[in-house]
Amino acid sequence: RHYKMRVLGHDVDNTHLRIANDILIFMQKTHDIGYNLLGSFIALISFSYILWGLSAIAPLVVFGVNLSFPGYLFWIAFVYAGTATLIAHLIGKPLIALNFNQQRFESDYRFAITRAWDHSEPIALMRGEKIEREALGTRFGNLVWNWTRLIHRQSGLTFFTSGVSQFSAVFPTIVMSPAFFMGAIPLGSLMQGALAFQRVDFAFGFLMHFYAKIAEWKASMDRIVQLDAALAKTDGAQETAQISIDDHHEGAIDVEKLVVTLPSGAAIAALDRLSLRPGDTTLIAGPSGSGKSAIQRALSGVWPLGSGKVALPHDDVLAMPQRFYFPLGSLKAVITYPTPANEVDDERLGNILHQVGLDHLTGRINEEAEWGSMLSGGEQQRVAFARAILRDPAILMLDDSTSNLDGDATKQMYQALGRNLPETIIISLARTDALRTLHKDLVVLQPAAARAT
Repeated sequence: RHYKMRVLGHDVDNTHLRIANDILIFMQKTHDIGYNLLGSFIALISFSYILWGLSAIAPLVVFGVNLSFPGYLFWIAFVYAGTATLIAHLIGKPLIALNFNQQRFESDYRFAITRAWDHSEPIALMRGEKIEREALGTRFGNLVWNWTRLIHRQSGLTFFTSGVSQFSAVFPTIVMSPAFFMGAIPLGSLMQGALAFQRVDFAFGFLMHFYAKIAEWKASMDRIVQLDAALAKTDGAQETAQISIDDHHEGAIDVEKLVVTLPSGAAIAALDRLSLRPGDTTLIAGPSGSGKSAIQRALSGVWPLGSGKVALPHDDVLAMPQRFYFPLGSLKAVITYPTPANEVDDERLGNILHQVGLDHLTGRINEEAEWGSMLSGGEQQRVAFARAILRDPAILMLDDSTSNLDGDATKQMYQALGRNLPETIIISLARTDALRTLHKDLVVLQPAAARAT
């Protein structure tokens, strides 16, 4: 699904970190804000009654004039908190965008560090430390720059809210003091009114006091909503995709007038007709840029853009891309992927490793290591062939899967496939027709077009 988001141009930055971090922040802030909002609501109900009662016995005297009206202490608290909240909003409004960007810059920097770590060997071999350091420095600079602006804005908001809170402890005393000095209310009522005013003012000013947290909550929610919208667009685009893929229950593949396009609508590959039955082997050859990988993605069902009809058993298709994926775990888990390792017998696995020339790894199948970096390019391609044999798919597509193997090793791999997968349709994609003798049929692709020969 994420791959299709990228293909269709609906991708958003740092999808994985939005799931890991932003959802966590959103849930934590939702709980925190919701809990305090409930407390403020209860306080508002409880102490509003006290303020309303005191308003009836404590006259509001200004320059000798009685300006009292029903519940005036309550309404003064409302106006006081509302005015302060409006000013706080003007100060803190940029916090939403700053928090949004801060999460993005932090995610970008974290992703860049991880990427440099994963590619440390080629970076070191190419003497790319300086340029990588500069690139990371630029990302870190963006992070610090935004963080500085965020802190300055938060400091200003904190300074204002602290001042409002401090003054709210004095303000009700100033309002009610004329009534106290006139003897209309005792000292206890004055103190009670001051406390009730602060609690009601805090409840009314909830938005102001929790503005920084609400801004962070809103920024996280916006990032989650963006991701959800991108997923919805992707699903909608899949429903309207023009490449028709039907399920073929006979283990065969039939392609008619397939054209693969970019999101812009430009054609990048075409296949007029292809009909294969169980046991058929076909080589699709063509120079770089002729759309071989695009054909593979379209037949696999992960590239929905284009037109034409494809019929194949889509639940039983295995595509081996140029870039292999090596999951974390034991060597056995790496080789059996995507089949769970505990479902594969060690003896059978050892036999397959022997057939693909990986006998030296038989004793290490339960060893956990960074196998993607430990195995050579040729060994990785042999592992891919072992995976294919274990999977035993109805259709197997190989995209330049022997580029790191010599002629004899390549022949050995295809012979292993022939022995173990006699009913599997094998489609190989390569830049040249060097593999022609290992396949029954040949399809030659030209840039943006394909013709069977």
